Amino acid sequence: MIGLFSLMKKGISALLSLALITLLLVPQAARAVDSDPSTKLDTMISDTVSFYEQNRSELNSWWQMVALWGAGEDLHSSKWTLPSWEQSDPGDLLATDSSTYHINLIFGLLAMNLDPSHAWETDRNLYAELAAQQNPSTGSFGGSNRQIWTMLALDTGKKRGHNVGSWNDAAKEKALSYLLSLQLSDGGFAFFGSESDTDITGMALLALGNYQSNSAAAAAIERAKMLLKERQLDNAGFNSAGQWGYGDNSNSWATSVSGLVAVGEDMLSANWVVNDRTVVDAVYSFQLPNGAFTWKVDAPSQNLMATEQVLIALTDIQQGKSVWQRLADKPNLTTVQINVNGINSPILPQESITAAVYGSQPTAMDALKQVLEKSNINFVIQNSSYGPYLSSIAGQAAGTLGGYDGWMYKVNGVSPQVGAANYILNDDDIVTFYYGRWPSIAIASNTNIGILNPSLQIKLVGDTFTSGANTAANWSFDSGTTGLTIDHITQESNQQDLVITFAGQGQTGTLKLQALPAALVSNSASNKLTIHNVSTSGDQIVNVGANESNVTFSTDENDPATNKITLSFTTPFLPEVIAKRGSTELDIPAYTEVTSVAWNNKIQLPSILSTTDNSVTNKVSGVLTGSGSRLDSIDSRIKVGGDSRIQFNQHVTLKLKGMGDRNAGFIDENGNFTAIPKYDNSNYRNDDVYAYSENGDLIIKTKHFTEFLAFKSTLVTVTAPGPGGGSGPSTTQKVTLSVEKRSLGEGDIIAPITVNLQSGDTAFTLLQRVLVTQSTALSYTGSGASIYVQSIDHLGEFDKGQLSGWMYSVNGVFPKYSAGIYTLQNNDVLRWQYTKDLGKDIGDAYTPPVGGGSGNVVNPNNPNNPGKPAEPNEETKNTLEAEYEDAGAISSWAQDAVAKVTTLGYMEGTGTNFEPKRELTRAEFAALIVRYTGSELVSGGSDFEDVSTEDWYFKYIVTAKSKGLITGISAHAFAPNQTISRQEMAVILGRLQGVAMEGQISVDLKDQSFVADWALPYVNQAIKSGLLTEDNGYFNPLLPVTREMVAVVIMRLHEQKK
Repeated sequence: MIGLFSLMKKGISALLSLALITLLLVPQAARAVDSDPSTKLDTMISDTVSFYEQNRSELNSWWQMVALWGAGEDLHSSKWTLPSWEQSDPGDLLATDSSTYHINLIFGLLAMNLDPSHAWETDRNLYAELAAQQNPSTGSFGGSNRQIWTMLALDTGKKRGHNVGSWNDAAKEKALSYLLSLQLSDGGFAFFGSESDTDITGMALLALGNYQSNSAAAAAIERAKMLLKERQLDNAGFNSAGQWGYGDNSNSWATSVSGLVAVGEDMLSANWVVNDRTVVDAVYSFQLPNGAFTWKVDAPSQNLMATEQVLIALTDIQQGKSVWQRLADKPNLTTVQINVNGINSPILPQESITAAVYGSQPTAMDALKQVLEKSNINFVIQNSSYGPYLSSIAGQAAGTLGGYDGWMYKVNGVSPQVGAANYILNDDDIVTFYYGRWPSIAIASNTNIGILNPSLQIKLVGDTFTSGANTAANWSFDSGTTGLTIDHITQESNQQDLVITFAGQGQTGTLKLQALPAALVSNSASNKLTIHNVSTSGDQIVNVGANESNVTFSTDENDPATNKITLSFTTPFLPEVIAKRGSTELDIPAYTEVTSVAWNNKIQLPSILSTTDNSVTNKVSGVLTGSGSRLDSIDSRIKVGGDSRIQFNQHVTLKLKGMGDRNAGFIDENGNFTAIPKYDNSNYRNDDVYAYSENGDLIIKTKHFTEFLAFKSTLVTVTAPGPGGGSGPSTTQKVTLSVEKRSLGEGDIIAPITVNLQSGDTAFTLLQRVLVTQSTALSYTGSGASIYVQSIDHLGEFDKGQLSGWMYSVNGVFPKYSAGIYTLQNNDVLRWQYTKDLGKDIGDAYTPPVGGGSGNVVNPNNPNNPGKPAEPNEETKNTLEAEYEDAGAISSWAQDAVAKVTTLGYMEGTGTNFEPKRELTRAEFAALIVRYTGSELVSGGSDFEDVSTEDWYFKYIVTAKSKGLITGISAHAFAPNQTISRQEMAVILGRLQGVAMEGQISVDLKDQSFVADWALPYVNQAIKSGLLTEDNGYFNPLLPVTREMVAVVIMRLHEQKK
C-alpha cells in the first residue's frame, strides 16, 4: 500500500475575511481611454501613484510628497522611504536662507503630518525663521516666486494653528499688497521682467486664493483668470506664451489648473471645455504608459517635475479643492481606547489615544500607529495587493508560528469585515489588536500507510499544541475502510511536532484526521487532513480538490513504480505536490501554474519505463554519436506528466537517487532526444531544463514534463575519411575539439577529437554538447555574446591564481569576443585551454585590452575601451602594496580606482587582500551601493524567501529595494549569492542617477539582442554617460562583474557626482 496525503486548508474566502483583517483593498485601475472625465481622472491618478510606487518610492522632493499626500497616500507606509530630514535637522539650512529651502521643508513636513514650528531634535520654528525675512517696509520676501510660496506656507501654518512667528495681520496685509503690485497690465504675473508667465500666474492664484474676501485681491483674481482663459488652447490645454514661452506643455497646464481650483473654479464645468474637450482630456495625451508624464507631447520622455505638478492638479480637480488649502485644514480627531496583546502576553495595556488625521477620518490603523509611536513600541506595516497590513509589533512578526498566524483586531469585541486601514473609528470605541492563531496540520514524514502499525509525523503551523494533543479523544479520526485505529500519540518539545502511531495494517481507503480545540492553544479546530491509501498495483486516478494546498505521495524504495498514478486537478494553479516512488522523487512548488493550452487537468506521477527499449537506445545513441560520444547505458527512464507535453511557469524538480554520476536527457512528445546541460553546482539557471549532481543524486530542474533519462556515455574519437579513402567525400561537416590543462602539466580533459558540426554551432555550444554527453561538469554564466565559462570538470577561474581561467582559440587565433557568438566552420580546430597567466602561457600573443582578465571572453570584466592601459604612478602602487597583499593582481587600468575607493572608504579588502578578480554577488553589490549613497539602513521585513533576517546582507537588500535601486529575480526570490551581471549593474546605476526609462537614444551594440528589454534604456545611458563602456561594439550584458571593475565604476560615479 502507498499513502497519498492531501492537506485540506480552510477556504480562501474565510482567510481573506478573518486573517487579512488589517488589509485596505485598493484596486488598481487599468489605463484606458474613457469618455467620462471623472473615470479618466481617477485612472490617471491611480496610474501616477503606481509609477511612484514602482519607480520613485524614495521621497525627497517636497512636490512629490505633497502630490502623494494629496492623492490620499500615507507617506509613513512602508512602501515609501522618507527623507532623513523627517526626523533630523538637515544641518545646512540657515535661519536667514533666502532661497525656497524653508518653504520646501515646511510643506514636506506638513505632508508627513509633522509640525514645522517644532522641527526635528533642534526644535526649530521654520515658520518664524521664514516670517522674520519679510522686508518691514515693502512686505516683500523676494521675487514673485518666493513671495507666492512664502505667503502660502505661512498662511497654511496659521490656519493649522501653528506658531508662525511674526506672521500677523499687518504682515499679511503688506505681503498681499506687494504681491498685488507685481501683477502686470494683462492680469498676469511674471517670474522676472515685464512679460506674463502662465505658470507664475497660476501659482499666484494659489496664494491669492487665501485672500478672496479682500476686494483688491478678488479683482486681481478675476484679471488673472481672464488671462488664463485667453491662453487656453483649442485642445483645452494652456499655452506658455511669450518670448520665453514653450507653447503647450504639462507644467503650464498643471499650474494653471491648480491655481484656478484654488480660487473656486470647477475645471470640469462648461466654462473650461473647448471643442468638446475637458482639461482632463488635454493632459491625458501627456501621460506615459508607466503613469509618469512628459513635459511636451513631442518629447516623450518622463519628466519628474511635470509628473509631480500634474498629479497635484489632478487631485485638485478630483477633490474640488487645492491640495495647498487641504494641507491647511485642521486634523480630524477621534478618541478611543486601545490595547495590544501579543503571542503569549500583553504588549500594551489599554489606554486612551486621540487619533489625529488630516484630510480623512481616523481609522483603526491610524490609532494603532499613533499609540505605538507614542509608547516607543516598534512596528512594521507592509503593503500587499490588498493594501497595507500590520506585519509586526514589538518584534512579533506575522508567521512566527509558521502559518497564517498574524495580527488581527476587534472593535468593541467584534471582528470587522474590513481591514484596519479602512475601518473608521467613532469616539469611545474600544480597539483590541491581538496576535491571532490559525492552526494547520500537515504530514511531515514519508510513511507507508500500508505497513503494520504505521505512524505519521504531524507538523503544526500557525499554532501550538497543548498537552491535550497527546490524547486520542482530542482528535477527530475517521479510519474509513483502512481498518486503522490510533494507538498512541507522542508530542515533541517544540509543541508543533508529534507522531501518531496506529494499530493495524492499513487497507485501501481514506483516513481523515483533525486536531480538536482542546489539542490547540488557540482553542479552535485545525484543518482536516485527508490521507488517500492507494494501491501500488493497477492504474489509479486521484481527484485533488480545489481547496487542497498540499498533496504528498510516498512509497518505499522497493516499489516497482510501474503502475500509473494520476492526479486530476480542477485548476491550472497547482498545490504543492511531493511524490516519492521508489528511487524517484518529484517536487512541484505550490502555486506552480500549468501554462499548456490543451492541458487535460491531469498529471501522471513518475512511473518507471523500460531501459532496454531498442528504439529509445537508438535515438539516444544517434544523438550522442554526433557529439563524439558513445552511449554506454541507459540507467533510468522515467515518464512523468502524461502522453502530451505539460509546460509550467517555473521549474519543478525531479530527483533520481544514486544517479549523480550520470547525465540527463529527455525525449519530447515527438520522440526526439535532447541531452540536458549538466552543471557543477545548484545555482539557479535560466535554462528551460538543466541538471546537476547533489549528494550522489541526479537533480533535474525542468519547466516541462515528458520522458526523462539518466544515462552513461564515453567520449570517443570520430575519424573523418582521409583523402581518397572510403566511398567518397563525407558530406558531414566536422570540427576538431580539445579541452586542455597542459599549462598545469596535467594533460587533457578531452584529447583532440573530431565532432560533427551542427548548424549554428558556436565555440560554446559545441563544447557544451560534448561535455553534456560525457558527464563532465560545466559551469558558466550569461548567454550569447555574454557567455563566460567559469569552470570545466571542476577546474575553475582563479583556482590556480588571480590570472587563471579558461580561454578558447580557433585555428590558433584567440578571438576577441565571446565564445557564445563565434560561429564555427567546417574543419575548424577549437581548443579550450586553461591559463595561469592571462593567456601568456598558452600562446596568446595579443596584448590584453584595458581591464582584461582571465577567462574565455576578451575583456570579460572590462569597464574601459580597448587600448593600452595607462601605467599607475608610484604613489598609487605603493598605497596598494601597503594595503593589499594581492596588489600585483590588480589590473593596471583599475589600480588608481582601487586606491581611491579604499581611501574614500567605499570599498575595503577581505582580510589582507582586495580580490580584484572575484565576482560580486547581487547581495554584495546591493550593500556596496547602499554604503556609497550613505543611506540609513531600513528595518522591516523582506518579501524574498531566500533572504533571511539572519543574513549579513538582509538590511542592505531591504534598503536598496525600498529605495527602488534593485529588485528580485522574481516576486519572492532575490538570488543574493548569484553573481551580478553588467546589465543588472547598469540598471542599478541608472536608478541611482534617476535615468528615465523612455526616450533614451540607443547605442549601436553588436550584441544588443542579448540585452534585456528592461535593461536597455539603462545600458544606453550608462554607456552615454561614460559609467560603462562597450568593447569593440560589444557590451557583454550578462557578463559577471568583478571587484576591480566595480571600483572603476564607483569612482566614475563619484567624479560625475562632484
